[in-house]
Amino acid sequence: MPSHTIPSALASLFVDGNGAPWQYSKWKEITGVQHGLFPPEDSQLPLGWTRPVSDSVQAYFSQFGNLTSEDARIKFASSRAGGVIPGRDAFRTWVTSNWSKWKIHSRITDVFTARDIHPITLYSKDPDLRNKQISSFFIPLILDELGASLFGEDALDEDGRVPYVLRLFLQQIAQRTWMVTTRQMARSKQKLAALEAAARVAFEDLDRDKLTKGKILTVIRAVHRWKNLADLFNDPKTSELIVQMDEELQHLMEGLGAQIKSKSVKHVKKDHPAAKLCNVEKVSLQQLAKQEEVEEIFKYFVELFQGEASSEIGPAIDEQPTLSIPFAERIDNADPGMEVEARMPAEELAKNLGFHSNLPLLFNRHRHSAGFTAWDPKYSHLFRETDSAKASQDLLPLKLHWHQIAGVHAIVRKVFSAVPDPDHCTGILLADEVGLGKTFQAGTLVAFLSDLVLRQERNLPLPPLIVKQPFLGEDSLLPKLPHLIIVPGTLLGQWESELRVILKPSSFDIFVYGSGKDAQEAFWNSSNSFAQSVHTANRIIIASHSAVMNDFSRLFKSRRSSGRQLPWAPRAHVSGFDTLVSKTLYGQKYLSVTLDEAHEFRNTTKHAAALALVELACIRLIATATPLQTSNQDTAAMGRLCGIRHFLGEVAHAEEKMDAKNLRRAKKELAEMGRWRRQEHQRKPAQAVPDRDIQAPPKQFDGRIIRRTVASLDYEDKPILPLPKCVSILGPVELTEREKKIITVLSDNVKDDVSNANGSKKISSKSFYIEYRMAVGYAQEARGPILHFKTLEEWEQAKSTKMDVVARIIRHTLSSDKAPPVKFIDGYPDFPPVPPVMPGEVPSNKVAVFQEFPSLGRVLRNVLDLYKIPHVFIDGQTSYEKRTRIIHQFNTDPEIRTLIFSSVGSVGLNLSRANTIIFLDQPWSAQDERQIRGRVHRQPQRQVVYSYHILAKDTADIILSSQARGKRDMMEAFLSKKKGQGKPLLSS
Repeated sequence: MPSHTIPSALASLFVDGNGAPWQYSKWKEITGVQHGLFPPEDSQLPLGWTRPVSDSVQAYFSQFGNLTSEDARIKFASSRAGGVIPGRDAFRTWVTSNWSKWKIHSRITDVFTARDIHPITLYSKDPDLRNKQISSFFIPLILDELGASLFGEDALDEDGRVPYVLRLFLQQIAQRTWMVTTRQMARSKQKLAALEAAARVAFEDLDRDKLTKGKILTVIRAVHRWKNLADLFNDPKTSELIVQMDEELQHLMEGLGAQIKSKSVKHVKKDHPAAKLCNVEKVSLQQLAKQEEVEEIFKYFVELFQGEASSEIGPAIDEQPTLSIPFAERIDNADPGMEVEARMPAEELAKNLGFHSNLPLLFNRHRHSAGFTAWDPKYSHLFRETDSAKASQDLLPLKLHWHQIAGVHAIVRKVFSAVPDPDHCTGILLADEVGLGKTFQAGTLVAFLSDLVLRQERNLPLPPLIVKQPFLGEDSLLPKLPHLIIVPGTLLGQWESELRVILKPSSFDIFVYGSGKDAQEAFWNSSNSFAQSVHTANRIIIASHSAVMNDFSRLFKSRRSSGRQLPWAPRAHVSGFDTLVSKTLYGQKYLSVTLDEAHEFRNTTKHAAALALVELACIRLIATATPLQTSNQDTAAMGRLCGIRHFLGEVAHAEEKMDAKNLRRAKKELAEMGRWRRQEHQRKPAQAVPDRDIQAPPKQFDGRIIRRTVASLDYEDKPILPLPKCVSILGPVELTEREKKIITVLSDNVKDDVSNANGSKKISSKSFYIEYRMAVGYAQEARGPILHFKTLEEWEQAKSTKMDVVARIIRHTLSSDKAPPVKFIDGYPDFPPVPPVMPGEVPSNKVAVFQEFPSLGRVLRNVLDLYKIPHVFIDGQTSYEKRTRIIHQFNTDPEIRTLIFSSVGSVGLNLSRANTIIFLDQPWSAQDERQIRGRVHRQPQRQVVYSYHILAKDTADIILSSQARGKRDMMEAFLSKKKGQGKPLLSS
């Protein structure tokens, strides 16, 4: 029996559903069609339509609706029936050309994944399902959640269900997505077999003839390509082979002298028939090559395997860029939440909290200038040598800014009360702007609470603030419970590193909650380190957003518990909940839960997951720099996470419905005002967003918000962070034809891999893109030994455009402290004239260059040598002694004015001696970019900082830059428009 295509299914839904789905808020946002398909005004037509096109489509719909049977409709919608029907052909072309842009397939597979019914997941658990038609059983289970995802809450009835006409359409498009996904899986399996064969051949080749660096690089690359795809399949055979490949690579790296910790959960038995893929001995590996070449192999291996980030990576470009909305303004010269603290000096605040020398008792007293910590046994002795001359150069006093101490004081003051009160809210929204130190404030709160538990247990004097306000809810004695910190996956390492900088290792145990069901279940085993820890009240668990969602999907159903319930009502438990929950984050109680980037949990399933988790905490710290993104519904979501009762009731639901109605009206006005821009500039970057009215945060939030900005003042009316401005310069550059050809091949490979894995939980891992991104930085015909260039003429023949531009920017910047910033015009840098250096004037500007991939560092250093630019570098292979020496040299040596650093320097380093930072490679996320830029744009910086982003045109550089910059630029554009300064976001 023939079935509907997507255009015919949409046509059927339109005529049977009175214009559906074009009247629903979420569908309008997804498609950009704000006024329906057939609005009265030409200016309101869907983008690309004219009135004749609209009339022809409307006539087609009229004919379509007059047909009474589905078979007749399907036949009529077919391009092979009825000759040429202009409206039918126009509508079909319009839908098919936009379907991928609307990302409907991805949205559907996201729901599959969230409900743990993605075909890859199901088939991995039970391979016998491959030959059975199981979509008809699973798809109906997720139609309501799918409706909420595609159409919004206004498409659901009071019981949270979508009406029948929508269910039929959702069933049809979900079935098509299922079919596409299963076909992709079949192709993936075929490709996986070919990649496995290539990896085995690469291993076998190691045993033939002479062992070379090129052969080992080929093995690393072959295993990486195979493992990217293999990781999507969890069947026993594939999982066992993954372990085997991991251990073979580990054997190779250890034979070269590396200390590699295997990531595998289990190990291959020594008597396994295929336990050896090659027979290379350690002695052969040690005779391989010069140390420089061995280091290059290490770096390449680390980049592809050991250095992979968490799987929690967001979409490449935000589908709905954030609008900046003024939130919680200053009142009576005090920031929101700082009404008491605004006039208190740091010493008084610290005394109230029981701090010693303005620091919690459980804090370290020093931090290392190179980012090392006492948690690492190799460097712990350095923190005991505080009196030695060498140590004094590297150890700096650990300090908290006034606003950070004040923030913790305000949190404690608000969550503790003078009298027992079971209804007292113990949640706080920490809405400080980016750059004010949420990590330090969260760590300070954790140290304060853990110290308070210890004081109470040992009957020691309590902090004055607690003496005055001793009750947390109705209890005056804190329980001995762990702390939980939930962060984006990209920030797991940053949070762990910064907590190790500030907390004493002898006082705390820090645990990172792994990804994957097996690792997460193993975390809770009685024999594991978490259960064995003696620091019962001083345990910190750091978990990613995705880990929370994984646990939630295993425990809760998509529907609410029962009956007519509010949208945020608790979800129903799965069968066996009581057994499963003990092996998840939801099976514990916590003294505090910190939810970082909490705005990510404002919608539907993620919101339900976060609500269920924070209910387990005595204290909730809800942290986000953007609490209000697109509507007051966002604020209400933050209020629920804080535990504010008002936002959990019927009145709040009614208020949110009214807010949603007002927002739709505002968006309609926006569309009318901005339509001419979209039509005229549809191929240009986003334009400034027109103004719209937004209410202030509800009064129910009073006393629950702490909000400071970079313009905030301290108790002496001085700026809390007096930093000069940072000027960001986007530098799109045109690549050579040679580079484009190589990158195109790798781009096709990436697209194929992503297509095969689309919708899987693991597709978000950036490991899919590493080789492609490396080629954008330096394109080689084949991965082999990196060439060494002796002259600029040689370099010109096989150059990296990006590296060459970086070198020329450095040369320009260092030529004079008055050198104007470089501009970019039509894909090429434009170097303005440099004022002559006056007699006796010695230029002192310094430049830091961020390079994501240290294995390519030798090329960049080669180029800087050709341009006669002295430089130093650090990466993951740089020893402590050398790293410390290099940072000191960069800061003090007037001849060394350029430093190259990799992600090893994205946390902990202070490079404020430089006033220019160049991003050769674009970081994967906005958080990464902020951290890297913050190495230069930080205290005690006294100069304007220039931040260059060198972006290869027509590559993923542009996408990554949009991801990292889109929200912030939209915020700035919105604010400038309000001031009458509307202008394009980007000039390139």
